Amino acid sequence: MGLNIAGIAINTNYKEDISKLEIMFAQRLLFEKEVTFEEACESFKEDSYCDIYFSEKGTFILCDMENGCF
Repeated sequence: MGLNIAGIAINTNYKEDISKLEIMFAQRLLFEKEVTFEEACESFKEDSYCDIYFSEKGTFILCDMENGCF
């Protein structure tokens, strides 16, 4: 059993400009709720998810491999 996730790290913080992420990945992003890092790394998640973390200098995105957000 393993955890199948896809991810990308970007050296720009897009917290105040989510629309740029939507354009880059050709996906509409809808804020549902805040989650902890542990929740973002859980094995059992709903289909088609995308967890985004904004650090001071970057953006980190985790999503499911099957549907992906890339």
